[in-house]
Amino acid sequence: MILQKPALLIKPPAVGRSHASVNSDLLKYIYAGMLVQLPGEKIREFWQKFPPPQLSPAFEEADLFRFLWSGGQWLPLHYVSAVYNGLEPFLENCGVRDVDFIATMLRQVSRGSIVPASTILSWIKPFFKLFFVTGDIRLLLLRIVNHFASKITSEITFRIASNESDATWNTTTLLAMCSSVIKRRHSLKKIFAERFPPFDCELWASMFVQMLPACLDLPAFEERFIKADSRHVQDILRDRPYVHTKGKIFMNGILYGITMGFHAFCKKNSLDLSAFDIPDCRVLVAVKDYYCPRKKRVIFHEGCAYGSPVALFGFTYKKNIPVQPGFLSPFLDEAVSFPASSWKAAEQCHERLLETVSFKAAFVYRTADGSMSLNGEHFVKNVPAKILRKMLLSYRATGQTVFSHREFAIDKAIASDPKAPNIIVRLRRLSRTLEERFPKIKISWASRGKIAFQSSCKIEFLEV
Repeated sequence: MILQKPALLIKPPAVGRSHASVNSDLLKYIYAGMLVQLPGEKIREFWQKFPPPQLSPAFEEADLFRFLWSGGQWLPLHYVSAVYNGLEPFLENCGVRDVDFIATMLRQVSRGSIVPASTILSWIKPFFKLFFVTGDIRLLLLRIVNHFASKITSEITFRIASNESDATWNTTTLLAMCSSVIKRRHSLKKIFAERFPPFDCELWASMFVQMLPACLDLPAFEERFIKADSRHVQDILRDRPYVHTKGKIFMNGILYGITMGFHAFCKKNSLDLSAFDIPDCRVLVAVKDYYCPRKKRVIFHEGCAYGSPVALFGFTYKKNIPVQPGFLSPFLDEAVSFPASSWKAAEQCHERLLETVSFKAAFVYRTADGSMSLNGEHFVKNVPAKILRKMLLSYRATGQTVFSHREFAIDKAIASDPKAPNIIVRLRRLSRTLEERFPKIKISWASRGKIAFQSSCKIEFLEV
């Protein structure tokens, strides 16, 4: 089946100034999460609507899923954002809560990390010593999360915007922004470049970071929160009845949000982001939670600024969690497993899906009338059918791909008159029919008196 590539929901970035991009390993992880939780037809339905821009205008469905599984490519950030925004209503239509989908994915696919343990191990090499001399490893993970993120996204900066502590708990707020590098004095600085793409960071960023300690056999961060969301209120409330008037948002006559400047919002929350040159703009700050009965979670958070040029999210978590001496052992065991055991279930589902969508040639030879059908439709009959039957039997039994003209000419089951078999004419007719109706299989002349049989798809053969 050949699919016509539908129009993307976003335009690829223009050539010129570099644009933020995301490693497709992130989409591989989303795809793996779908494999272990959703039926194959639903997975196919979703990705046919969101094909990666690298695919050609006419692509085979199997190639789409091979691309997703392979990883290692770079995709426009806004395309990935469109995938996330499309996935939320899609999961809702499937009867799956988005938070449950992500939690199950993080738990089942790779024990909390969005890439395999071997990859994480290579990433933390510059900081390996710190894991043995730092008292609070979970705080260390937040301090180096930008290093991890830089391997997955380009031109996206993660920084600790604030960190407050008491005797037992830490509260750490992370800044995520699209950035560019400038030279200031004798050093390079990362500053604001453009508005952060509008997707749900509470789900697709904070939940991922929240589970990061689990890959080191540590507890996930206990509580997460969102302080600034790049989406506008209309993106979140959509069809819900709300009134936006005089800088305020009302639902059912109840005040839910007020408008203020982003810089004023940061000052009110003791956030000093002046080093990043983030421009001021109007944001809507929620003054009350809104619980969505359809999503079964809060989607509008008290104290969060919506329409923000950057994302701000964070965690409240216990300080100095005791670490066992062998805390890295499960992580290292996973890293040297080939393939990683936690990915095996997803890989098996991927192979089954590929088998479902891959091109297949199902031939059936009917001895009663000497005809051959292909994928349920009449294909050829008489001598061309008998020639093809002989090729298919040998190809499937021994892998034979080169045949001599003579072995068909002397086969009495094919040529009724060995003295005038006219095999070359029949071979040419068979080759032409395959080229016109099923080019995945080719018959061509390899050399004098030799015929080559080539197939780029799975072949099934049945004789009745």
